Amino acid sequence: LKELREELVSCHEQQMEQLRSQAEQEHAQKIDRLESELREKHSAEVDDLKEIISKCKIDYSELEEAHGKELERAIAQAKSEVSQTFKGKLEQMVSLHAEEMEKL
Repeated sequence: LKELREELVSCHEQQMEQLRSQAEQEHAQKIDRLESELREKHSAEVDDLKEIISKCKIDYSELEEAHGKELERAIAQAKSEVSQTFKGKLEQMVSLHAEEMEKL
């Protein structure tokens, strides 16, 4: 009976050791799998963010370029308007001066 008991205890200890070892392996595999999934998800999210940032930089560059062109156009238009106004006033002054000269 004692031998049978020892054999049963030994068998039970072996089974417990096998179950513990199996549980540790499964746990390690699960951790590895979850870690891998998280790395893939994080990598995909980082890639998405990089793409968004890249698009924003392109959009910003396009806006900056368009703003520069618009600013150049507005400056050219303002110069033209000032020039036309000045030319008009100059012509008016010349005309008035000519009239004054004729009167004299």
